[in-house]
Amino acid sequence: MGCFPSKALSGREARPLSDGSSQVPSLSGNPSRATHSPSATQQADSSALSPLRSRPPMEPAAAKAVMAPRTRLSSRMGAADNDTHGTSVSGIQPFPFAQLRARCAAFCDGGKTAVNYVPPMPEEVQAYRTWISDTATAAGSGQHPTATPPEGFVLEPFSSRYWIAHEHPDHRRGAGAVIFRLGDGPSLLLETPHVFFDRGTMDLGIRALEVLDARALLINTVHRNRALMQDGVGTSPAPGVVSPSDAANATPTFFLAAHEALIADGGATLQLHGFRDEKAPQASVIVSSSGTNGRIDIGALRQVVHDGVRVFPEEINMLGALRNVEARACRERKLPFVHVEIAKSLRDELASSDTLQRRFLAALAPVQSPD
Repeated sequence: MGCFPSKALSGREARPLSDGSSQVPSLSGNPSRATHSPSATQQADSSALSPLRSRPPMEPAAAKAVMAPRTRLSSRMGAADNDTHGTSVSGIQPFPFAQLRARCAAFCDGGKTAVNYVPPMPEEVQAYRTWISDTATAAGSGQHPTATPPEGFVLEPFSSRYWIAHEHPDHRRGAGAVIFRLGDGPSLLLETPHVFFDRGTMDLGIRALEVLDARALLINTVHRNRALMQDGVGTSPAPGVVSPSDAANATPTFFLAAHEALIADGGATLQLHGFRDEKAPQASVIVSSSGTNGRIDIGALRQVVHDGVRVFPEEINMLGALRNVEARACRERKLPFVHVEIAKSLRDELASSDTLQRRFLAALAPVQSPD
């Protein structure tokens, strides 16, 4: 699998990143009408890589788990698991987690208080959807992309394995970013639509990109309630009100347009979210297929999280994502969608151990549905 050269993009030389790696300049479309003001960069965690092992189909749903308090995973796994620095497999290029995290943090910079969210017009949605679709096709075949980025967007090559579609840094509007994996592989789409609201999910999504060898990762780049905020201050929407900047529940958005483009040829979607411990104290992880035929190996997940796993709606009646717009798009196309909610305490614990993260993410691999 190859990557197009920097001169094909801009004719300029690569510039160094802060961690010493190289960053190739990107090809931009024309600026959009939105504006951006700088802000503090979002915090993130450490890195890992792990190959995905194939899994057998999930067995029939188990009986409802007994409601029990959470137990820290590290107490079961042992001190040897508390490593936070992943190592590369001999002969395989290390996964560039730190560099990808730095780029994604840059895309999110100011997304809570400074970037003015501007929803797309219908013609912008169509142009963006076409561009993402054409870029995905080129990425899968390893060919040079031929589609021109829409106004205000750029396509950036990243190492030899990834491309990133994102907004021009001087003309941001909260459109989100798409990381494409080059070459053939599992037709799995990863999504983190609430990286500000559900802290830690951006890092988990980036790690899952390697652990699950997914074809693409979508991240949102403004707070879900940004469109309702005044001067960076705001509260959650009133009951029944959806913030226009909520990538998982609002329409139209560029995030949803990218999702629709990337599932046009089939495949499964895995969407990562987070919740406060007090909202569901009996659960560490809540898994929902959101009305689709999406499935993961719940038995494998329970080997990692044990008594903290709950399946919606059989074992818990909340956070099932039935109104999620990406799930709805999958239902309409009869495609699998898996919605995973992760408790704050578990997200914190996963961030402290590379081994636990790899085991947890590998257990989220969608399995083939019998439908």
